[in-house]
Amino acid sequence: MRALTRLVGGDRTVAFGVAALVTSQLLFPFQTAWANWIVQPQISAGAEHNSNVRLSSSTQDSAIASIIDAGIEFSRTTESTLVKGAVGGRYTFYSGANDLTQDRDNQSANLRIRHRFNDRWLLLSRVRFRRDDLLRRIDLGPSSLPDTGPVFAGDLSAGLPPADDVTNSDVDLIGTQIRRTIGQGDISAQFRFDERNLLQFGYRYFRREFAIDTDDFIDLPNEASIVGNLNDSERQGLRATYSHVRSETTNVGISLDAFQVKSGAANRETDYYQAALFWTKRLTEATTVDANVGVTRAESDLGSGNGVLLSLRAATRLAGGEFSGRVQRTLFPDSFGEVSERDQITLAYSYRIARNLQAVFEARGERLQRDGDALGGLDTERVNFRPSLVWRLSEAFAVTLNYEYRWIDRNPIDESVEDFGSSDSHRGGLSFTFTPQF
Repeated sequence: MRALTRLVGGDRTVAFGVAALVTSQLLFPFQTAWANWIVQPQISAGAEHNSNVRLSSSTQDSAIASIIDAGIEFSRTTESTLVKGAVGGRYTFYSGANDLTQDRDNQSANLRIRHRFNDRWLLLSRVRFRRDDLLRRIDLGPSSLPDTGPVFAGDLSAGLPPADDVTNSDVDLIGTQIRRTIGQGDISAQFRFDERNLLQFGYRYFRREFAIDTDDFIDLPNEASIVGNLNDSERQGLRATYSHVRSETTNVGISLDAFQVKSGAANRETDYYQAALFWTKRLTEATTVDANVGVTRAESDLGSGNGVLLSLRAATRLAGGEFSGRVQRTLFPDSFGEVSERDQITLAYSYRIARNLQAVFEARGERLQRDGDALGGLDTERVNFRPSLVWRLSEAFAVTLNYEYRWIDRNPIDESVEDFGSSDSHRGGLSFTFTPQF
């Protein structure tokens, strides 16, 4: 695996360079046909109240957030090629909190390209970028050392969205804003042997970086990176999937992954290998189930280990609505090159009350165990419940009423480290969305 990463260059620009090259070559024929592109802008504005913005068990900052979202989606489809992408940004202004003076601005962009050469060969490429400001606090003084007790809870390196970033900060800590930047690129090819058999193989790249805001955003000091689990990391590797259509209602297959994680502050390289079998069954015209089961192996300078992957999902269309549920156990590498285990259950239900009124309910419960962080490991339990109501006034205007309840309980695996305790928050608000119609 190490030889493979050296062969492809082991640099963050490899995947992005390849994806950009493919993008430029595919877009070149379209330069004289911009009129055929579909462009859809959208803007929304709203306000919400959050009873515990940082989801902290020690310093519970309640605040009112004013939010502005703006973005553009674009796409173009020809007989052989699909190009689809989006760019957007969000600005959040907080008021009413005693210890929350920093606003947040987040940006994102993604581009996806699919090109069919003939009946057998298909090329796929994707690039994603995200930069966001996180509501975390860092103590840059001596008290941040692990032997003085816990300072942080939660793990940004697990790839959780900003809303799930958590902290356990004390009032005497030096507060500063943290900026996270994520870049991801992948390119793959599909080869169809016949109507029933398909092979897909490709390369993937992922990088995450953190910086703190002093007078300007700078790289995190090494001691802050380690204690806060805010560690720059890089992941790259290969993936191959073979799928077989057994019948009109059943698909089976196997997937193989080999990738490497490079940790910045921990100065460690970890090789991961995964193999999984998958099965998809359409029970009726409205109901589909799928299952995945597999094994994973990790190898690093600290040793090696094995684990089991499992996922079961069901989705069905009901009268006036749709329901889906998933139960899964996953193993994934954190930014320190250690294996994290996640057990999760997710439920989602949408119901159309009237032609222009829709209700959505989402719930999630999970347990996350990370064995190798700066505090000796952390066992986290988390619950989210989020109902919302969308009222479409016209094709261009919509109003959304939303609420979210979050609960989290964090317990260090090392019994000599003090528990962080549990915390919860209530968040609710109203937003207006305008989508111009052309």
